Parts: sequence; structure tokens; C-alpha cells
Amino acid sequence: MIRGHVDEAVIHLDHAASLISDHPDPTLERGIEDMRREVEQGLIEGTTAQSNEFAAFDEIRRVLRVEEGEGSVQEILGLMVRRSGASRGCVVAPTQDGSASVLAAVGMSVRVAQDLLRELLARVGAQRLGSGPIVSSRAGVDPRFREFPAAHALSPRTSLVIMPLSLPSRQAGFLYLDRPSEGPLGTFKQREVNLISVLSNYVSVAILESQRRELARENVSLRGRLLENGNGHGIVTRSRELLEILSLLERVGPSDATILIEGETGSGKGLLAKAIHASSNRANKPLIQVNCAALPEPLLESELFGHVQGAFTGAVREKAGLFVEANGGTLFLDEVDKMTITIQGKLLHVLDNREVRPVGGNRSAKVDVRVLCATNVNLKARIARGEFLEDLYYRLNDICFRVPPLRERPEDIPLLVDHYSRRFAAELGKEVRGVEPEMLRLFAELPWRGNVRELEKVVKRMVVLANEGEPLTTRLVPRELLRVEEETNGDAPPTLKAEVAKVERKLIGQALERSNWNKLKAARALNLSYPTLLQKIKLYQLDRRMMIRQRS
Repeated sequence: MIRGHVDEAVIHLDHAASLISDHPDPTLERGIEDMRREVEQGLIEGTTAQSNEFAAFDEIRRVLRVEEGEGSVQEILGLMVRRSGASRGCVVAPTQDGSASVLAAVGMSVRVAQDLLRELLARVGAQRLGSGPIVSSRAGVDPRFREFPAAHALSPRTSLVIMPLSLPSRQAGFLYLDRPSEGPLGTFKQREVNLISVLSNYVSVAILESQRRELARENVSLRGRLLENGNGHGIVTRSRELLEILSLLERVGPSDATILIEGETGSGKGLLAKAIHASSNRANKPLIQVNCAALPEPLLESELFGHVQGAFTGAVREKAGLFVEANGGTLFLDEVDKMTITIQGKLLHVLDNREVRPVGGNRSAKVDVRVLCATNVNLKARIARGEFLEDLYYRLNDICFRVPPLRERPEDIPLLVDHYSRRFAAELGKEVRGVEPEMLRLFAELPWRGNVRELEKVVKRMVVLANEGEPLTTRLVPRELLRVEEETNGDAPPTLKAEVAKVERKLIGQALERSNWNKLKAARALNLSYPTLLQKIKLYQLDRRMMIRQRS
């Protein structure tokens, strides 16, 4: 029964019942009551249909709300196929070169959808497909569709709907749905076509959001490559703190100021030292780097200051030290805190007098060397314990730069992942098609104790394991990286992220228990998408059997 006439029918039936109340007629009364039950059934059917529509709207809005508005075109198409009663469907959108491509397919393979798209464009035409809805209840005998090749021919009893998508481009995309008209649902009805028309707007929103995210990723990637190619030192960053340091190099670089670089292991202190040297007047002279922790005291002393023949056992010939080799250039002393007090004293003498005396020698040689130092410890604490010379600390610390750890600059993670994935893919001769957004969100939540160096090794491993032509996904993330350490470091208070992770793990575990490990119900209770919940279960290593054992 047509909605809108139902209320009017109820009014007429009530009026008819009042007319015969004074002159009862059993036959008329039965007829009125039979008709009333029919009208009431129409009310129930109308309510059910509307409930299905409201449920579809609610579900599709949840998909679009997930993770800051990101919605999957594939998810939304699956929902539309299910709610409209279609057997299969596909979404077609324009590409940057002006052609069209299949973005999602349900009930058919992407290859079949592409073949179908090709035939639709050839037989119906792009202009007609994008100009307005197309509905056919018997597509196989419809002149617009009956000429399809046998391999892709539509059944004579195929009912189809083609709905154009509202996209800001010259060539509009469209949504295709079909089902057999001899099936239990029959051909597409007006209400279903109306529902498809409304829900197709959500498909357009998801496509635009996907394009926006892709443009944002390209923008981040291009900015990173511009920074890298334009500065000559390989630093890829958008961190405000690091960018401020780099901007200071224009003033600090040309000077001969001794610079102390502080930062955790793997945070990029070596790259910053290269940037300082590249921006200095010594850029065309050598930059020599030495790791003070990698050499024992006698060898480090000989490396830095040189030795004369016979100065110690094994000194069979004279050797010029690194200060002499770096004359006119820059010497970068990494992990300077690992020097012994004896070597620290000699280094202080070189910095004060600009002359170096080799081990076992009795003559000094003048040197013109700029010294850069790096450390990952608190040198003032070392001074308090008598492990580092205070005079040397102030001599090294004309200017001090602190390189923030990666966990303090999560905005750099997409840049670095893109940079390293492209670099390693090129080295391996492998095509890697971007990075899964979920993986970047996961990376932003990790502590990265090894900082950029750890991220570099992880991305390299993922590129090696990735299939040709596929993006980097969470499937490739090393298992040990997914473990969330609930124990906090004894020397430091728990971080906000660690505490949030504990609460999130607990809430997800409780939701799974309440739903008897029905993950779909748990996802709805937590207002998460199903894929996001699966990722969280993997991240926190939630296991039903393990949780049962813990309770017992």
C-alpha cells in the first residue's frame, strides 16, 4: 500500500464504522475489519521499510565517522548492496588523466567490473552515464544493454540501476547495481531506487575523502623530497623544532663556533653535523667523523692526535691523527662522553691552543679544525660525578642543539616512511604502491626507542617482504614492534601514550568479554569499525584462551 494513503484509509474506515454503528450489519463489519487488518499490515510493512532505510543511514554514517572521517568506498558499496537487495555492484570514478576506473566491486571481481565498465562506456556513453539515473527492469532485452558480448551479456531478466555520482570533475563517476528480476525481491522498486539515490551521495563523500587523503599524502611526500633535495644534507622533516634548528644554520654555519649536539641514539645527530658542515665556509674541506665509543683509549688517542714511530708497541711508523687530516675542515666527535679524562684533557688543550701533539712526540703542529660533538647523555650529570671535565664542557658548548626524538615529532613519520620506502624500493628494483593509512596511524603510536634509525630498518624489512606492486600494510609490521610494553621504565614516569594504551586494551578486552567474543558486536559497542577493532586486537595481542587462563 502506498505510504501517505494509509492514514487516509484509517480515517475512512473509522468513519464507515461510525456510520453503521446505529444499524449494525455483520457482513459490513467483517469487511471493514478485514480491510482494517490489511491497512495495519501496510503500516507494519512501511515501518519495516523505513527502519531498514534509517538503519542504512546510521550504519553508513558510522563508516564515514571512523578515524577522523575516513570511510572505505569498498565498505560503503558492500553496505549499499546489502541494504538495497542487489546481487552485485561496482563504483566507477574519474581518474586524473580524464579516463574512468573501478574503485570498488562487490559480487564481481575487479576485472569483470572493468570489462563491464568498458562495455557501458562503449554502448551507453560516458555522457549518458553521468547525466542522470538509469533504471532497467529487463536489461537483457533493453536496446541499451542487449548488445553486450556473450562473455559479459546481461540476463534478459536482470534488473539494474545506474546512479551518477556528484563529483567535482568534468567526467562524473557512477554507481552500478543489479540483481535477477526473477529472484525473491524481483525488480528494483521505487523505494529502493530512492534509497540508492540518497546513499550514492555517501559514496561521493567517501571518494572525495579518499582523494583528499591521497593529495595530503602526496603533499607530505613532495614537501619532504623538496626539503631533502634542497638542503643537501638529507634531513627529512616538518618538525617545527628541527626546522628552527635548520634555519639557525644560516647564521651558525659560517662561524667557527664549537657546537654540541644532544639527542637520543638514532635521532639524527650525525645528519645535523653534516648539515652544519655543509652550511659552513669549510664545506669544500673534509668532514671526518669518529665514534668515540667504538675505540679503546689508546687507539682513540692515536686516532685523534696521531703518534710517532715507536711511541708504543705496534707503532712501526709515524701516523698523522684525525685532527691533522681534518685540517681546514670539520671533525665530528660522536659520543664524546665516552672519552676518558686523559683524552678529554688533551682535547681541551687542542681546542684552546689550536695545536696538536702526537702520542710520543715532542713537537706540536698547528691545526685549523672546527669541532662538532654529539652525546646522548646528560653531560652535566657526568660532570657532577667527576666523569667529564667541566672546562671541556663549556669549551665544546659554544652553541647547543637538541635533536628531538622521533616520538616527539610524529608529524615526521609519514615523511620518513615515504622517503625510506621509495629509497629501498628503488635499490631493490621493486614497485611499492604507497603506504596503508592504518599503518601510519600505528607507527604514530609506537615509542620508537631506536628513533629514526629503528624506523629506517623496519621500513627496509617491510619493503623486502612486500609483494610486488602492493602498498606497505600492517601485515608486514614486525611482530615484536606490535608488542605494547605495559611496564614503565624505572628511571622515568609512564608516558601518556602508555597509560592510554593500558586503558584502551582494558576497554577492548571488556567489550569482547561482554559480547562473548563476537567482534562485530564489540566493534559496535566501542563505536569502532570492524577492521579497526581487528587491528587493535592484533596490536594488544588479545587472545580469548589467554584471557580465560588469566581469569582462572
